[in-house]
Amino acid sequence: MKGLHVPTLILQGDEDATSAEAAREWLTVSTEAWLVILAQSGHYPWLERPDVFRLIADHFLVDRR
Repeated sequence: MKGLHVPTLILQGDEDATSAEAAREWLTVSTEAWLVILAQSGHYPWLERPDVFRLIADHFLVDRR
């Protein structure tokens, strides 16, 4: 993955059973990665917090233009 140089959005729910440390590791291999820890969300933030998920995704995509 170190050779991958593309914008990457990493979205981690703060209530996800998967450790946020795994998400943070992506920042060490991708210079173009954004990490967002989403409050009150588990493993499926697009279902659990669709309003906030949409705002984050839209901001990420607009910033890439």
